[in-house]
Amino acid sequence: MLEQLLIFTRAGLILWTCKELGNALRGSSIDALIRSCLLEERSGASSYNYDAPGASYTLKWAFHNELGLVFVAVYQKILHLLYVDDLLARQLKAEAEARAEEMKKPNQSSKPLKAGNAKKQSQVQKGLVDGG
Repeated sequence: MLEQLLIFTRAGLILWTCKELGNALRGSSIDALIRSCLLEERSGASSYNYDAPGASYTLKWAFHNELGLVFVAVYQKILHLLYVDDLLARQLKAEAEARAEEMKKPNQSSKPLKAGNAKKQSQVQKGLVDGG
């Protein structure tokens, strides 16, 4: 079972997290991952083992370079979860598709006014100026 799933930017801003409510992670596994692997750019490996007093975790991660995102899954070291790599790959794909759709949508504030709306708006402004 996954203990924690995170999405954060390369700058360190956590965008989304999901924790197992019953179990709090012991130690600071995410901080250790960032310090020992990500900051030192030893990201060729895709997993990291973290040992804390009373618990051992495996952290697997994946990058989305275009979006600058890091996806991390944390689970107990004694469990050999075979689906984690697939889960991270699917999450990367879903996030990329969602961001691509978001980029395709026109910005609401930059839409030009339709001719009818501009006419109505000018009539309202004219009425305000005329005092009516």
